[in-house]
Amino acid sequence: MPRTALLNRLDALAPVTVVQGLCGCGKTTLAAQWAQRRHAEGDEVRWVDAADADAILTALRAPGGSGRHRIVVGDNAHHLGDPTVLARIVAAVAADPRLHLLLCSRIDHPLARLSEDAGIETVVLAGRHLNISAGGVQAFAGSWGHEITDEHAHRLHGELGGWLGLLRWALDHADSHYDSSGRQAATQYLQANILPLITDRDALVSAMMIGATGYVSMALLVRVFDCDGPAGHLLGGRTLTELIDGLTRHGILEPAHASAGAIRRFPTFLGTLLTDLLEADHPALAQHVHATAAEWFAAQLPMETDEFGGLAVVHARAAGDWDRLAEIWRERGFSVTIRHPEHAREAYSDIPDHRLADHPELALAASVISTLDAGLDRRRGRTVIGTGRPPGWAMTAASPAAGIVETTAEVIAARHRGDVVEALRLASEFSAADLEPRSSENSLLAHAWFDLQWALASFAAQDTPHAVRHLSAAAHSAHTVRAEAIESAATAQLALINAVAGYARSAAKRLDELRTIESGRLRRRPRIHAGRIAEGLLRLDRLDPGALECFDIAGADDLEEWAIIAWARTQHALLFDDPMIALTEVNRVAFLHQQTSRAGSRNRRLIDRCIADLYLALGELNRAQRHLDDADPDRRTLGVPRTRLAFICGDYPGARSTAATLAWDPEVSLRDRIDLVLLKAASAHEMGDIDTARLTMARAVSLAASANTLMPYTALPRDVCRALLALVDHDLGERDLSLIDAHRQPYPDHGELVVLSAREAVVLGAMVEHETLAEVADALVVSPNTVKKQARAVYAKLGVHDRQAALLEAHRLGLLPEGAPGPEVT
Repeated sequence: MPRTALLNRLDALAPVTVVQGLCGCGKTTLAAQWAQRRHAEGDEVRWVDAADADAILTALRAPGGSGRHRIVVGDNAHHLGDPTVLARIVAAVAADPRLHLLLCSRIDHPLARLSEDAGIETVVLAGRHLNISAGGVQAFAGSWGHEITDEHAHRLHGELGGWLGLLRWALDHADSHYDSSGRQAATQYLQANILPLITDRDALVSAMMIGATGYVSMALLVRVFDCDGPAGHLLGGRTLTELIDGLTRHGILEPAHASAGAIRRFPTFLGTLLTDLLEADHPALAQHVHATAAEWFAAQLPMETDEFGGLAVVHARAAGDWDRLAEIWRERGFSVTIRHPEHAREAYSDIPDHRLADHPELALAASVISTLDAGLDRRRGRTVIGTGRPPGWAMTAASPAAGIVETTAEVIAARHRGDVVEALRLASEFSAADLEPRSSENSLLAHAWFDLQWALASFAAQDTPHAVRHLSAAAHSAHTVRAEAIESAATAQLALINAVAGYARSAAKRLDELRTIESGRLRRRPRIHAGRIAEGLLRLDRLDPGALECFDIAGADDLEEWAIIAWARTQHALLFDDPMIALTEVNRVAFLHQQTSRAGSRNRRLIDRCIADLYLALGELNRAQRHLDDADPDRRTLGVPRTRLAFICGDYPGARSTAATLAWDPEVSLRDRIDLVLLKAASAHEMGDIDTARLTMARAVSLAASANTLMPYTALPRDVCRALLALVDHDLGERDLSLIDAHRQPYPDHGELVVLSAREAVVLGAMVEHETLAEVADALVVSPNTVKKQARAVYAKLGVHDRQAALLEAHRLGLLPEGAPGPEVT
C-alpha cells in the first residue's frame, strides 16, 4: 500500500532520517518503497542490516558511483548502540554532502540526538507519523485481502488507531461474530509482542498506571507516584525520569505533540490495554490513579487547556467521584461536553438512577449526551428526559446560560415524546424572551446547541425552511467556537434535509463540509447517521444497489431518524428488494413508534407514504386507495401516490389534473415535483396529447438533471418512459439509459379498482359477521330480497358466485375494514 505523503517527506533527502516505532508500524515497508523509488530515480541505494556495525560503516565509506545521491538504508537499527560506532556514522555523514542515511529502529534511537548535536539536519518519523488515517483503513484492508465496509473501517480505526501491524493482526484473527472491532485480537498481539519488552514486574505495573492517566505529564506523575502513596514503592529506587526513559527506549512511549505538559504518549490502544490490565489486576491502584488524575485535571481547568476538561470527567467517572463529576458540569460541563463529546459520553452516559436523584445536574448532562449526535443510543436518554425537567432544573434570570441549556433539554424531551408542537412552542417562547448577547464563547456554544435542537423539532414538524435556518445558525456559531460536535451534527442534518428533498448538489456540498469537519478532531467518532443516510440517498438516486449499506444502521429503531431510514429502505426495496418484506418492516417500525408518529408529524407522513408506495408496487390498488383515504389529508404529502394510483387505473385525465395542481406548489419537494411532472407527461402521452407530453417531459428532464437523479424514470412504465425520452433532447448518456432499462419497474403498468357502492360495502362488511344472507338482512333490518340484490352486485364486481369466495377475494383486495377477521377456509 503506497504511502505517498510519507514518501514525499523522505524525498526531502535530509542527511539523517530515523524511522522509529514498535514492530508492525510499517517502518521497513516504507523504507523499501522509498529505496525502490530513489533507485528508479537514478540514485545509488545500499540496503544493510544495521545490527552489523561493520556492514553499515562499510556502506557509508564506500566510494560513490555515478548516482546523484548516495543513500544507505539501515534496517534493525535498534541493535545499533555502540557510542563509538555512532560517532563514526555521524562523522561519515558530515563528511559527504551526497550521503543520506535512513535508519529503521524499534526504539527511540540515540543517533538522532547525536546528529542534531553535530549540526546535521535530522528528521525523525515516529510511530504516530506512520499510522494511517481512518479513511485509509478500508484500502489497507483490501490490499491485505479483506473486503470491509466503510463503517467497519471507521470502527476499527476508532478502537485501534492507524497502527498497521495491529490492524493487520485484527483483520486476520478477529472473529466476525464476537470480536468485530478486533479488540480481542489486538490485545493478544500486544500481550505476545509488546508487553514482554518490559521484563520487570514493577515497571510493567508502573507502565499500566502511566497508561491509565491518559496524559504523560511529569507534574501529574509526581502525584501518582508520590512516595507516601500506594504506588511509591513501585519505582524501586528509580526516578520517574529513568522509568519514562526506559519505556521510551523500548518504543513503548513516543514523543508527544507539543501540548501543555505532555512529554510522551502511548501508541493508540496500547494505553487502553494498559488501563484495562490495571483495572482488572490492580483495582486499588486504578482507583488511586483515576482519583488523583481527576483532581489534578480539574484543578487545571481555569487554564482552558484543550484536553483537560474531557480527561477530568473521564477520570472522575472511573473513580466514582460523583461530587466532582457534578461540580465540573455545574461550572464548565456544557463546554466540556461539546468540545470533548467522546469523553463526555463516557463520563455522563448510563448514570445509575440513585446518582441522578442525588445530583440533578447529572440528569441534565445525560439529556445533552443523549442527543449530542446521531451515533448515540437514545434509549437511556429517553428514560432520563422523557418526563421533562427533573428537580433542580429551574431557570433563573441570574443564570441565562444555564437557562438556555435547560430550555433546550425541555425541547429535546418534548420532541422525544413525539410532541413537536410543544417543542416548537418552548423554543419560540424562549427565543422571544432571550436577551443574552451572543458574544461570549459559552453563550455561542449554548445558542448553537439550542438552534440545533430547535431545527430538529422544526424538521420533525415538516417546517423545512425554519429547520434549515436554525441548522445554518447552529453550524455557524459552532464553527466560530470550534464546537465540532455541534457543527458536524448540524451539517449532517442539512445534508439529509437536502437529500430527502432531492437537492443533490446542495446535499453533496454539505457532505463535503462534513468530511472536512470529521477529518479533524472528530476522526475517531462514529460517523453521524444523518450524513450516512444522505450519502445513501444520493447513491440511490444514481441507481446504486449498494446504497443499502448506508441505511443498514445498527440500532436504527432507536434513532430519531427512524422514519427517514424506513422511507429510504422502502425506496431501495421498490428498486431492488421484495416490497412485501419491506411492507412488513415498515409496519413493524410504525408499531414501535406509535407515540412519536402523531398525525401531521413528519414521521407519520413518511410512514403513510411508504405504505402507499408499497401497496401500489404490490398491485394492491384497493388497499392503496383505502390507505390514502384514511391517511393524513395533506394532499402534498401523498400527492404522488394518489396521482400514480389514478395513472395505473387508467384515469389519465384525473392523474394529469392532480399532477398539474400539485407539481408547482411551493411546499412540494423537488423530489416529488419530478415524479408529478413525469406523471403529467405520461398521462398526456397516453391521452394522445403529444405536444403537452413533449413540453412537460422537457421540464421533467431538466428537473431530474438538476437533482442528479435517475430514480423517477424507473417508476414509469418502461415503454412510456422510452417514448417520452424520444420526444425531447436530454443529456442522459448510454450508461444512464442502460441503467434505467436494466432496473425492475417498481409499479404495475395497469390495474383496476373494485369500486363498491356504499350499500354494497355495508352488505359485504356484514357478510363477515353473518353466515347467511338472511342473517345479514336481519342485522341490517332490510328485506332479504334487498340483501340478495346487493350481494349479486358484489359477486359480479368481484367475479365470484358465493359468499365464501366473495370474502376471500374481498380480503385479498383489501375491501374489508381494517382489523376485520379473514374468512374461514374449509
